[in-house]
Amino acid sequence: MERARFKRLLVLDSKHGNKKKWRLSQYKRDIDVIAERMSLTQSDKEQVHYLISRFGLNKLHSRATSEQIIVALSFFVKSKNSHHSIDFGWYRVVKEVGLTKDMYIRILTNLLDCYMKLMPLEGLRIVKSDLPSF
Repeated sequence: MERARFKRLLVLDSKHGNKKKWRLSQYKRDIDVIAERMSLTQSDKEQVHYLISRFGLNKLHSRATSEQIIVALSFFVKSKNSHHSIDFGWYRVVKEVGLTKDMYIRILTNLLDCYMKLMPLEGLRIVKSDLPSF
């Protein structure tokens, strides 16, 4: 019974394509639209796409829409790469998607949490010979 169900899923996957690739292509299309409105560079768009493909949208904010998360990541990358401070209210797209500062802070907090899980501190070992002697 389970084997027949698995075969059906394989047939559906080959018939309709990979859903994850399709979603990522939709996110890439949304990034292109938002990048045009926020005047992002090509490297900024690539950084946003990397963050989405690496961590996923659901890990960054479970109840926010994909557009809100993409706008938050785009604003973060743009403010990180610019040489001056950028105000949150300068971009009309931020208001249009309904992104609030609380949501923006939550998305960045979860992004930082994902990065911290990549390099846990428990893996570090302190050897006695590395410690300074007093």
